Amino acid sequence: MESIRGNTAWFDGSDEDIWARAKSLAPTSAPVRAQLFAKSRVDPAPTQHRETGSADVRDHTGSENADQVRPVPWEKLPLAVPDTQARQSDPRFAAIRNRSKAVSMAFDLLRTRLLQTLQANNWTSVAITSPSPRCGSTFVATNLALSLSRLASCQTALVDLNFRAPGLAGSMGLIPRSDLRRYLIGELPVASGLVRYNANLALGLAGAPEMASTELLLDPRTTKTLTDLEAALKPDVILYDLPPMLAYDDVTAFLPHVDGVLLVADGTQTVAAQVAECERMIGDRTKLLGVLLNKARDAVGTDLRYGDG
Repeated sequence: MESIRGNTAWFDGSDEDIWARAKSLAPTSAPVRAQLFAKSRVDPAPTQHRETGSADVRDHTGSENADQVRPVPWEKLPLAVPDTQARQSDPRFAAIRNRSKAVSMAFDLLRTRLLQTLQANNWTSVAITSPSPRCGSTFVATNLALSLSRLASCQTALVDLNFRAPGLAGSMGLIPRSDLRRYLIGELPVASGLVRYNANLALGLAGAPEMASTELLLDPRTTKTLTDLEAALKPDVILYDLPPMLAYDDVTAFLPHVDGVLLVADGTQTVAAQVAECERMIGDRTKLLGVLLNKARDAVGTDLRYGDG
């Protein structure tokens, strides 16, 4: 898996240039080499205002709502419940659990570059998606979250918003504890939709697929719930695992709510036109932080197939 710098509307080359650049990295580089934006070319407009020791948190419309949300200590979140059957049979869990040292180091590098970008711009929220199904976006989201959680100074939340094909619970080998849909529309308390995987990682696990997922993501109650969640937990990073961008309109509906996007491409099936179309759809709605090339091959032909979910 590789990362190339894709800078949306500011990229001056053709579609072929974008993909040729990604392909040129694949045979010779480490499994992941993150080349994300050092800073935006325009003044950043973060979705929330955060200051150490301050409870002043603004939602995406600029209104103050911190006084309506009670802080939730991370240690008060319920513990994640292991799914013994999934851990024995789910290949997604095996891919996460049995990742090589090279893959772990690659995600650590991606983690560092991402944190530098977020901190430089006072950003917090990142959507992880792909052009088409089975490119590995859930695999990337899970490994990136686990890598972030190893930093004692970084508290991370990872929320499964891929209601078309929820995969986070399976990849982590966990049982979804609550109805994420009911949580998002405000029928459950703000802290009840998440479980604590370890001291620095909280997870929002989806269970059954939700056919009206776009409507759910467009619902103002979902926006309020996620804003309240960030106000209550104050995560340093919040990752959202989303469906494929070109297959559904879920990502387009959710773009205004995140600071940036990581796009996961499949080195065996994604074509340049798909990457370019995703860049066009993102446009000026948010920032494209990087393009990750998954399922590439190294210099001697070894298959670097890290994950499909």
